[in-house]
Amino acid sequence: KQRVGLAAALLGEPEVLILDEPSSGLDPGQNAAFLALLRELAEMRTVMLSTHVLRDVEAVCGRVVIINRGRVLADGEPDRLAQQAGGSREVLLECRGIEPLVLETLSGVDRVTTETLPDGWLSLRVASRSSEDLRGTLMHAITNAGGEVRSLHRDAASLDGVFSQLLASEDGAA
Repeated sequence: KQRVGLAAALLGEPEVLILDEPSSGLDPGQNAAFLALLRELAEMRTVMLSTHVLRDVEAVCGRVVIINRGRVLADGEPDRLAQQAGGSREVLLECRGIEPLVLETLSGVDRVTTETLPDGWLSLRVASRSSEDLRGTLMHAITNAGGEVRSLHRDAASLDGVFSQLLASEDGAA
């Protein structure tokens, strides 16, 4: 239905396409092809999306407007919005040879989410209370505890994170 609806809309060669939840009902393969088509269309005309699927927005859009209850909370390029919102405050790492509780006691650490990988290594997501980059602190704590690290990076800022942060601050102000 989505593809047929888009094809019908394109027959009139409109200058502006307004799409509401355009990837609804598409499987991952169809969605990837659909997003590629939207990127192509955006080179020739204005394409506006109304959607809750923010990873689609990140894949296609050059400008984002986040609206909550009729109020504009943010307006700009996706990367710029993520930077303005403080970027990501989480570090993702894979390690072994330590107890995750050691990391929870570190200054600035809010919470540690742990998953044991099939090969015995731990996959950890470490959330920070501040915008401080905890990678050095985490590496130091793990190696001092006799552990090993095979990967360590800040989670890439996403529109999902920006959206959640904006709604949280909006709800707090209300």
